[in-house]
Amino acid sequence: MFKLTVEIFPHRIMYKNQESIMEWDGILTCDNKVFLLETKHKMTAKHIENLINRLSEFQNKLLITDSLEFKKLLGNIMLELLAVRYLLTN
Repeated sequence: MFKLTVEIFPHRIMYKNQESIMEWDGILTCDNKVFLLETKHKMTAKHIENLINRLSEFQNKLLITDSLEFKKLLGNIMLELLAVRYLLTN
């Protein structure tokens, strides 16, 4: 039915100057999409608020990370943001 391949991104922790700047329970990629995985045994309103904040920080962390593997994800996100901006303005 669908012929897209989902891949497990090989890293979960983003570093800058050998210090962790962001960590996810898992990262999946499919086509030009990035799926950030975060799990909790007991999800609370505070966890959801923290997740929303982390999601909003993700792109900025990609800009400053030392990891070239993570920087590859930035291309996927930037292409999607540019497409959304184009569709909203035209």
